[in-house]
Amino acid sequence: MGTKEKISEKHLSETDLMHENEIILYNDDVNTFDHVINTLISVCDHTLEQAEQCS
Repeated sequence: MGTKEKISEKHLSETDLMHENEIILYNDDVNTFDHVINTLISVCDHTLEQAEQCS
Protein backbone atom coordinates (compact mmCIF):
# COMPACT_ATOMS: atom_id res chain seq x y z
CA MET A 1 0.00 0.00 0.00
CA GLY A 2 1.55 3.29 -1.11
CA THR A 3 1.34 6.68 0.49
CA LYS A 4 0.27 9.83 -1.26
CA GLU A 5 1.93 13.14 -0.59
CA LYS A 6 -0.45 16.02 -0.03
CA ILE A 7 0.84 19.33 -1.35
CA SER A 8 -0.65 22.54 -0.07
CA GLU A 9 0.00 25.94 -1.58
CA LYS A 10 -0.95 29.30 -0.20
CA HIS A 11 -0.93 32.31 -2.45
CA LEU A 12 -0.37 35.55 -0.59
CA SER A 13 -1.60 38.85 -1.85
CA GLU A 14 0.62 41.93 -1.84
CA THR A 15 -1.29 43.16 1.21
CA ASP A 16 -0.55 39.93 3.08
CA LEU A 17 3.14 40.22 2.25
CA MET A 18 3.29 43.77 3.52
CA HIS A 19 2.20 42.59 6.97
CA GLU A 20 4.66 39.71 7.29
CA ASN A 21 7.26 41.71 9.22
CA GLU A 22 8.34 41.54 12.82
CA ILE A 23 9.83 44.27 14.95
CA ILE A 24 11.85 44.04 18.15
CA LEU A 25 11.92 46.95 20.55
CA TYR A 26 14.81 47.33 22.97
CA ASN A 27 14.52 49.23 26.22
CA ASP A 28 17.48 51.60 26.04
CA ASP A 29 18.50 54.97 27.45
CA VAL A 30 18.85 56.59 24.03
CA ASN A 31 15.36 56.59 22.52
CA THR A 32 12.51 58.29 24.34
CA PHE A 33 9.05 56.79 24.60
CA ASP A 34 7.72 59.62 22.45
CA HIS A 35 10.23 58.78 19.71
CA VAL A 36 9.34 55.07 19.82
CA ILE A 37 5.61 55.85 19.76
CA ASN A 38 5.96 58.26 16.83
CA THR A 39 8.09 55.75 14.94
CA LEU A 40 5.55 52.96 15.45
CA ILE A 41 2.83 55.27 14.17
CA SER A 42 4.76 56.35 11.07
CA VAL A 43 6.46 53.06 10.14
CA CYS A 44 3.95 50.44 11.30
CA ASP A 45 0.75 52.45 10.77
CA HIS A 46 -0.21 51.97 14.42
CA THR A 47 -2.81 54.14 16.05
CA LEU A 48 -1.66 56.21 19.01
CA GLU A 49 -3.23 53.71 21.40
CA GLN A 50 -1.56 50.72 19.69
CA ALA A 51 1.83 52.44 19.70
CA GLU A 52 1.53 53.34 23.38
CA GLN A 53 0.62 49.75 24.27
CA CYS A 54 3.60 48.39 22.32
CA SER A 55 6.04 50.78 23.93
